Formats: sequence, structure tokens, C-alpha cells
Amino acid sequence: MAIETVGGSPAYPIFTIPQKLEDVNIDLSQWMASLTDKTTHSIVDIADEGLVPISEFILEKNMKDRIGLYMKGGNGLKPYYEEPQIILQCGKGSFWEPTVRCYAYLYTRNHEFITLSHEVVPDVDVWINTKSQQLSRFYRLKIVSNKNSSDMVERYMKVFDYDAPLMERSVCYRDTNGILYILDREKKVGYSVHSDYLLDTYAIRNAVYTLPSINIS
Repeated sequence: MAIETVGGSPAYPIFTIPQKLEDVNIDLSQWMASLTDKTTHSIVDIADEGLVPISEFILEKNMKDRIGLYMKGGNGLKPYYEEPQIILQCGKGSFWEPTVRCYAYLYTRNHEFITLSHEVVPDVDVWINTKSQQLSRFYRLKIVSNKNSSDMVERYMKVFDYDAPLMERSVCYRDTNGILYILDREKKVGYSVHSDYLLDTYAIRNAVYTLPSINIS
């Protein structure tokens, strides 16, 4: 933050004999020294670009984006929680493509889409069956599939879309504030769990307890 202030402790020159003002030596050193005491200041203005958005102090990208979006008017934000679930969505990018693009999302309680995987597949049914079994090992959530979606552009219209850690190679770290981090050190992404009840909200408690723990210095 950059601000403009007025203040400081008052200091007056000592006059020994009457003299002209232009002959007075005005010593400002005492006043300048007092400027280190913030209690003598009063804010009179905020300098240009002096404010930093509170979202800049948030570590988690999805939370940072939500706060930033709210500050811009809140378009796209929903004021209620949603049931978390896994969404499998498939469709062709164009009519003449022989293969199909498939995406697996973790749809969060805050209406965010976290990309768990995206692949080009020759057989949608096989992919949905395999991906469902794979993800259900870690996320005990309802799985919803959309295998006939033809317009993949809608994926890019989502307000939030983030990459997720690959759970099978992730590790756990708990900091001194009790926050649990599930980290994919290869992709350099992760989840932060600020309250243990969220492990049950996303049905990952059992999976997280099987992950190795690490210390970060």
C-alpha cells in the first residue's frame, strides 16, 4: 500500500533577537526525525496504484479468482453450495474428427471445475468405465457422464477450470497452522485442505490417509 500523509511533531525555530524572515535559518531536522513515529501522521490521500487487492494475498488460485471476480461485480458467482461430484464429459471437437475428446472434472461445492484428466479416445464407453473405476479409488463421489456432448466449446465457457494433482503420486504435508496440503510434485499443483471436514465433503479421507507424508523445510 502506498499512501500520502501529513504530520510529524511540531518544531519551531528559536528567535533570539528580532530579524528579517529571510535571515532566519529554519532547521527542519527535528521535524524530519519525528516522521519515523507513525502516531504523528494522518492519512490525507492514497497514492496512485497504492492499493493492492486482497486477492493478491491468497495462496489458492481458485479462492484468489473467486475474490477477484466478486470485486469485479460477482458475475458468475453462485451464493450457495453444490453437491461435489465427478463429471465425465465427451464429445467431438468437429463433425469429421474420428476420435473423441474426453474430460474428467471434479465439480466442487463452489461450482468450480477442476480438470482431473483430458484425453483423446477411440472408444468412449471403455474410457468412461475405466476412468470411473480409476477415480472412484480416490474420490467416493457420485459420477455423472455426458458421452454425447457435441459442443466442446462449453468447456472453455466455464468460469473456473483448474488442473488437479494426480492423487496416486501425491504426498501430504501439514503445516504449523494445521492446513493439509495434497501435493503433486511432478505437476507442481495441489489441494489445500483448511478444515478436516472437507476430506469427507469430497469423500477423499481414506485415500488421503494412504498417501505418504513429507516434511518441507
